[in-house]
Amino acid sequence: MSRLRSSLALGLLVVGGYATSLRPAIGGSEGSAALRLLGPISSLAAGWQWVRVRMALYDGKPDLAYARAELALELDPEATDGWSYLASTMAFDRASPYRQRNPLLRTRWTEVALEVLERGEASAAQPAELAVQRGLTLVFVGNSEGAVPWEGGAAGAWGDAQRAFERATELDPGYAEGWAQRAANRVLRLGGPTLVPDPEGRLLAFREGLALLDRGRAVARFPELLDFQRGALLTLLAESGDGALWPGGPEALYDEALVAYARAEASDFPLARVAAESARDALAELADR
Repeated sequence: MSRLRSSLALGLLVVGGYATSLRPAIGGSEGSAALRLLGPISSLAAGWQWVRVRMALYDGKPDLAYARAELALELDPEATDGWSYLASTMAFDRASPYRQRNPLLRTRWTEVALEVLERGEASAAQPAELAVQRGLTLVFVGNSEGAVPWEGGAAGAWGDAQRAFERATELDPGYAEGWAQRAANRVLRLGGPTLVPDPEGRLLAFREGLALLDRGRAVARFPELLDFQRGALLTLLAESGDGALWPGGPEALYDEALVAYARAEASDFPLARVAAESARDALAELADR
């Protein structure tokens, strides 16, 4: 049961120079003239271009796909999903070990994906979402155990991820996902056993993570997400060896988690009730020992 609870909590916690070489081909006077002629239907034209992007990728023509993607973004630069999709194809397809045997090229494709997301922040309708995606891409790099080499190793990638999550909360303080990911990264990775062997150091990171959730809750449009994240982190600490060092031990942590889950459940947050029942079961198990 304890192992099941841990899995549940973890599961709930949400090349070189290609851009430089492609943009002149679709920019300039011809591209600007095309945009002026299309006017209000440019978003529809961009949507058709994204269909053609997927067709080119399916046909194994990535260079053609990227050229079409750049045109689509010229037509509709506010399309957050477009920037996100283009970066994802690079970070999780072109940089995949299954597709790219050269680890240095995996790193370069990942860097290009991050550059796309950063470029998108300047014009996308939801730039904070792209900043969070940058962070999650870097989390993936840190978790890859060297499959995607990164300066500073896992610590360097997770540190870069934290800066991306911070950027997300600066771009849009009301975007709850930015605060949730920022807190989780501080606790689980930058403050986890891999980088912090000292239990007291891990507890300090945990407190900092909770403080971030409190800061975010004061401004977030969907604070229930942060309530749920708080409950999940408290549950994880209760089930770890470090939980015994918390004032009141695992019992106090589960009690705090139940309060957080109750706030999330009151806002009809998905799975909050399931998570709360799991925490109650854990408390009952502790009482029976």
